[in-house]
Amino acid sequence: MVKAVTIVFKNWGSTYFRDLWNRTDGPQRVCLSALKKAGSVDLFSIEQHCSLDRQTVYQAVETLVDRDLVCINERGAYQFAAPIFSEWVERNCSVDKESHS
Repeated sequence: MVKAVTIVFKNWGSTYFRDLWNRTDGPQRVCLSALKKAGSVDLFSIEQHCSLDRQTVYQAVETLVDRDLVCINERGAYQFAAPIFSEWVERNCSVDKESHS
């Protein structure tokens, strides 16, 4: 599995996944990073992990859902829609809480 992921990242990481990331704004990036750290969680937990206000978190997460980067699981929690994108975010993107400013 690790080898397959490495091959996908080598072939697609600098284009496809980078493009997905580049088309997210600061609050969306912070929410994605919070989801990466927290796993599948509700909006309140995302808000707690990223220190953004509730309205900003809601708008960012809804945009991520609309873009099919985040989905709502059977328990009603938000999570990455594609685990491979979550892995790419972990390997390639360092987002701090100030990037939404």
